[in-house]
Amino acid sequence: MVRILRKLSLILCFFAFFVAMASPCLAQQGGDDARQAKTRFVSVENAYLSDADFEGDRGSMAVFSSGVSIRPWKYTTIGYTFRNYTWGDTARLGFGNRVDDPWKNLHELYLGFGHMWRLDQNWSVFGGVFGYSGFEKQMDGSFGAGLRAGFGYAFENGLFVRLGAMYFNDPVDNTVIPVFGIGFTPWADSLARSGWFASLGFPNTRIGYRFSPEWALWAQYEWDRASARLADDSAVLPKGHVRQINALATFAVQYQPTADFVVSLGASQAFSRTLHFYNKDGRVLGGLNIDNALGGELEMRFVF
Repeated sequence: MVRILRKLSLILCFFAFFVAMASPCLAQQGGDDARQAKTRFVSVENAYLSDADFEGDRGSMAVFSSGVSIRPWKYTTIGYTFRNYTWGDTARLGFGNRVDDPWKNLHELYLGFGHMWRLDQNWSVFGGVFGYSGFEKQMDGSFGAGLRAGFGYAFENGLFVRLGAMYFNDPVDNTVIPVFGIGFTPWADSLARSGWFASLGFPNTRIGYRFSPEWALWAQYEWDRASARLADDSAVLPKGHVRQINALATFAVQYQPTADFVVSLGASQAFSRTLHFYNKDGRVLGGLNIDNALGGELEMRFVF
């Protein structure tokens, strides 16, 4: 399974490269086809978080992640994320057998259906359903699903407000989190496309300044959670689950040479980091805090 997913990630990256090469041709299509094409995208992201100690100086962990997200059709998003872990001083870790690495790689698959519908010039509603699977080796007992819904209101001066909620149902938890935001893009309908922009809310907040149609700087706060089903022969918890929660602050420079391609390069810091462990029945067994970590990320996005 792991080898198959690695091959899949390479295929998706080649597909993203093909889209980048084909996007100028797609941009020449006229009428309704061109407008519909612009709702599709491929996003490739690589990120790294440096080595950080667990609480009590009990070992350390560094994480490299690589992900691909594709919207091949108007309402559908498909994603895959690969995370590779490097462990330090495993003999002092508070989990596992203190000899072998607790795990080397974790995988996450995502499939979502959603959209935002405009009711009139100001009001809109959004909604969607999604499914996901996080696992180390075996996928059985790893599936989760959820939904999101809410509404938005756009003012004439570029200000907009959104309010809603997301519901997660997975093997270890049933959770509802709020989704709210207030944003400002005064240049959204301007050819100049320069000036301040902001989207403040939860679970994501971003504020930035666009110097020209090509260049922008932005800062972002993001709250993230990911869970995975551990392997049958896991040294930590056979068939158990691990959940990672952290907040991530990123400062990035963005370059957009064409309307169809955007690349962002940023430095980040992860904080408020925890690992929670659950047995195969979903009962929580404990958790550990992790020190802050510095990192970086590179994202490329192709619209077609």
